[in-house]
Amino acid sequence: MSYAKVIAEGFAHKIKLEITEKKKIELLTFTVIVPGKDEEQATFIEVRAWGQKAIMFHSILSKGEYVKVEGRLKTKVTEYTNAQGEIKNFHDWGVIAKSVELPHRV
Repeated sequence: MSYAKVIAEGFAHKIKLEITEKKKIELLTFTVIVPGKDEEQATFIEVRAWGQKAIMFHSILSKGEYVKVEGRLKTKVTEYTNAQGEIKNFHDWGVIAKSVELPHRV
């Protein structure tokens, strides 16, 4: 299977661990904020991890901490109708985490 490898470095934000209702498996979601020249140029990357990785990553993450995430690119396309009645596609991009590192932690 081929996939796009992603490495993202930035600040952890909106960290949430939950149990999915359908499959009863742990799901960790968080955002990596990659700073830009100013606030408007920052990039927000949604990250997910499942199962034991979700639990492990949740135990080491703190809001605002600098993180390095490695994983694979995941896209979801959602169809919607805009105000003009046109059918459009919304592309939701994110990363399924394989590893999470805290490079600045001693």
